[in-house]
Amino acid sequence: MNGWFRYFGPPKIFLSDQEGALAGDAFAALCDKLKVDRWLAGSDPGRLTGGGEHTTTGLADKHIDLLKLAMLKMQADCLEAGEPATAAECVTECSMASNIILSYGGVSPASAIL
Repeated sequence: MNGWFRYFGPPKIFLSDQEGALAGDAFAALCDKLKVDRWLAGSDPGRLTGGGEHTTTGLADKHIDLLKLAMLKMQADCLEAGEPATAAECVTECSMASNIILSYGGVSPASAIL
């Protein structure tokens, strides 16, 4: 709500793994209210026996890892400069930067929406 939704509105489809908060009833109600189609991805059946792999969330996980790394570096830089910033402020700034510099077919997600 404080990142993408705040600036660009809710997406038509929200793809997520089956993490508790995003697979729960409260998030389902929010998606229904905002008319967002929620797709819960999982893993292939072999995962239950230890042989499976994640099926659809690998790219999203890598983007989150990159966002987290950027946020932690930004927070450390702010502390070093004597300008303390909260984790929420850093993640908001890094999320916006990530959405502006990503490019699909020469267009950023922010440009595509605007």
